[in-house]
Amino acid sequence: MSKPTLGIIGGGQLGSMLAIAANKLDIKTKKKILIVNTTYPGIIDLPSQYLDVININTTNHLSGKWTGKRIHNGNRFPATEH
Repeated sequence: MSKPTLGIIGGGQLGSMLAIAANKLDIKTKKKILIVNTTYPGIIDLPSQYLDVININTTNHLSGKWTGKRIHNGNRFPATEH
């Protein structure tokens, strides 16, 4: 199995823009993406289309980064290369 790509969706305007971009991805790409969502759960349309979506619901803007590093040990693999 190929390694997943990690996506971080943070709060605020940037988080909203990242969620909009993630929601527009094709299903094949979504199936390779693990999303750590630090904003409200409803921002990700059809979470079942992704490898996984972790909703941590916190206002701390660094929590997604910490979670991502813990899950992926600092390695990121673009979904388009799998």
